[in-house]
Amino acid sequence: MADEKTFGIEETKDLLDWGFVTFNAIGKATADGKVTLTDFPYFVPAISKAASAFGGIQAVAAEMLDLDDEESAELLEFARQRFDLENDRLEELIIETLDATLTLYKLALKWSKYKK
Repeated sequence: MADEKTFGIEETKDLLDWGFVTFNAIGKATADGKVTLTDFPYFVPAISKAASAFGGIQAVAAEMLDLDDEESAELLEFARQRFDLENDRLEELIIETLDATLTLYKLALKWSKYKK
């Protein structure tokens, strides 16, 4: 009998979504070389997503430990759709970094369970 999935990836996606929105706000706010109060509207989407991003943050580690190949691919596709840079080489490097980070995180969690 195959293992049933215990966790999905919704909390992880919420946190990633907040990260992308925040990154975009920082990029827009710093585009002119300075950050002023007039840049505040760029951060409103990040502020509005913070509750959902951090409300379930305690579940992210469990979701990552339970991550399967299909969910990894879904997270990478989610990142590709949300993270659109003009520099395609840089975008691909970021996606590869995210993929490697997910792999290392899953490996670290497995090692942490092995010791118990």
